[in-house]
Parts: sequence; structure tokens; C-alpha cells
Amino acid sequence: MPIFPRKNFLLGLCLSPIAAIVLLAALLSGCSLIDSQADKRLGEACTPEVRLMRAAMFTDLMKVHFGDEVPRHVAQLHDKLELMAEAVNAGAGLDAAGDAYKLTFVKTVLQLALHRGKEITLGGLDDAVDWLRSIPERGVVIAADVNGIEARVQILCAGLAKP
Repeated sequence: MPIFPRKNFLLGLCLSPIAAIVLLAALLSGCSLIDSQADKRLGEACTPEVRLMRAAMFTDLMKVHFGDEVPRHVAQLHDKLELMAEAVNAGAGLDAAGDAYKLTFVKTVLQLALHRGKEITLGGLDDAVDWLRSIPERGVVIAADVNGIEARVQILCAGLAKP
């Protein structure tokens, strides 16, 4: 029976703990990309409390505008907001809870699109917000609400930066 070193090497690589670590690092860098997208779109959240406030405002936006269309998914978004609040209250970092919130937000927008009979592809939070802004009957109102969220984040962070 011939031995194929290349195939054995690839199989060993796929099953090795090192491959698992590389895969985990790739996953975490993807979550960091989602976090940086949110900060670019929605203003730099300067503290965990401001990140929590920003998420609460987005949860309210989704509940007000789309709570009747996708209530179960908006409820899941609220659950992730509570997870973020628990992390802030415990003094833990918001990386995991914040990423869970952002991914749930994107999933909620995908479900909203499906509910409306549209199949869309979203690359992250930026795409989700852009799609919400493109809804014909609500786009202007959504854009105004998103700009209001950006303004609140900027105002809070500017106030915290003053000596």
C-alpha cells in the first residue's frame, strides 16, 4: 500500500489542536471586525456603558419599527442586551456579549428581510443598518433614528472626555 505523505500531512493538520487554535483565531478576528464596523458606523463607544446604551437604543429602534413583524427575533435581541447589561454590571468585558448582540442584530435583520419576502446577504452590522435604511416606507425614519444614536454616542463620549 503506497503512502501519500501530502494527504497524511493535510489530514493530520485538519485534526490537530493547532488547526483548532488557528480556526478559533480566525473566528475571533471576524468578531472583532464586526465590532469595529459598529464603531465606525455608530460612533466610537468610549466606555462599556456607552456601548450598552447604544445597543439599548438599537433594540428600541427594532422594537418600535419591526416588533410586530419579527417579535421573536426582537425578543432575542433584548435577551442579548440583558446579557450585555449583566457583563457591564459584573465588570466583565463586553467582547463576547457585544459580539453576541451584534450577530443577533444581523440575524434579526435577515429574518425581517425573509418576513418581507426578500433574500439578502449581509456582511455585518454596517450592511444590516444600510438595509434597514433602504426600506422604502421607513428608510428616512430609520436613517434619522440611526443618526440620533450616533449623536447620543458622540455627546456622551465628548462629555466624558472633558477634564
